[in-house]
Amino acid sequence: MAIKNKYVERSKITEAKFRQLIKLFAHDLDAQTIASLANPNRNTVNRYLTLIRTRIAEICESQSPLKGEIEVDESYFGGKRIKGKRGRGAYKKTPVFGIFKRGDKVYTEVVPDCAKATLQAVVDTYGSVAFGKLCTSKRQETAADVLYDRVLPFYKSHGLTIEAILTDNGTEYKGRPTIHLYEIFLELNDIEHRTTKVASPRTNGFVERFNRTVLDEFFRTAFRKKLYESVDALQEDLDAWLHEYNHDRPHRGYRNQGRRPLETFELGKVRCEELLKEAA
Repeated sequence: MAIKNKYVERSKITEAKFRQLIKLFAHDLDAQTIASLANPNRNTVNRYLTLIRTRIAEICESQSPLKGEIEVDESYFGGKRIKGKRGRGAYKKTPVFGIFKRGDKVYTEVVPDCAKATLQAVVDTYGSVAFGKLCTSKRQETAADVLYDRVLPFYKSHGLTIEAILTDNGTEYKGRPTIHLYEIFLELNDIEHRTTKVASPRTNGFVERFNRTVLDEFFRTAFRKKLYESVDALQEDLDAWLHEYNHDRPHRGYRNQGRRPLETFELGKVRCEELLKEAA
């Protein structure tokens, strides 16, 4: 039996439920997650998501100034190519994104910043407090920079020291101790450097899980809503999300058990002080 729904003909869900599906869809959640939150079975969710996507495509096509055969590409404009300078790093070239319609106009826009951003993430294994800083490459100095700029000041403000850090075996983290910048930085701050087993990502599972969370809950949603013209603009929004993640977002699991990461962190400080008093 069809339910009255002004949005969909012969609908099997109410208008309120359909609006809920649209809201969850706008948050870039997959069908399985939406089904668990909104209660309809997954097949029903898939059917309505297909209808939503089809309608979005129809509206975009009707409003687009481009029709027919269209080509999309990027190019670089400037002086004669210098030997050895190629690709996205072409020397003194201006990157331009263009849309070309056969027999008609060319629409172009200069790309202000085409740098690739990489997230350097650090996660406290006691309470899941997370830190993150974006950089344009994975290098020894960028790996050390997130510790110097974000992590060490946080622990210092709480009167704590870091005893050990666990990383994978990437070249930005591991090298000859006497010349590798990251190794030297840890040595200067009296921090023990531990590394995971080769080809064993579960060893560093806390940060791996955080990387998945920040991808699903921040990056995918942010890139759908906003065009970022610089890494700094993206970092500003990431910092706001990290504040919510650490201070406001309840975490499930055996470590937090419904508490916020910073709440668990503060409780851990209190417990540590109690143990030190008992030991004295």
